[in-house]
Amino acid sequence: WSLRPWIAMTVAGLDFDEVLIPFETEEFKREVGSVSGTGKVPALVDGAADMAFICQPGGKITLGNPSFAAALRRSTAKMAGLRLQDVLEAEVDSRAILDQAATSSWQGEVQLRRSDGSAFPARLSLRPVLLERQRRPVLAASAVDLTLVKERERLLRSALDDVAAARAELEI
Repeated sequence: WSLRPWIAMTVAGLDFDEVLIPFETEEFKREVGSVSGTGKVPALVDGAADMAFICQPGGKITLGNPSFAAALRRSTAKMAGLRLQDVLEAEVDSRAILDQAATSSWQGEVQLRRSDGSAFPARLSLRPVLLERQRRPVLAASAVDLTLVKERERLLRSALDDVAAARAELEI
């Protein structure tokens, strides 16, 4: 169990059905109570196909869903504590992204880096959210893998080049 789904859904401003999970430990009640007035947690974010994570304004990732962990080829347990600059390609100005995201929001195309050093294109969106119960700002993030889109774009450009070349030959 984790608070990741509830926090991610809440900070993203998404409506969801909550389900009461019958844990009766004091620690559980305190943890859920710190972010949820109802004591209920959604499971949608953990099951989402898209990547989602929460990071602090300085870039430290505090929560990441299983899709994010799998895309980066890391275990979910090893996501917390990574910094945004650890998962972005080196040429990306993560500080500028974080600064803009903290004041309004940021979205754009980036290269995400896997644990093995390989990278893949992704559409990344970050927006600031204030966790009301804790009165601290965080950045809610989502990302979509663009690998297939980029491959299709490449194939389409190649096909258009072939058509242009064939048309040029016909005009000769």
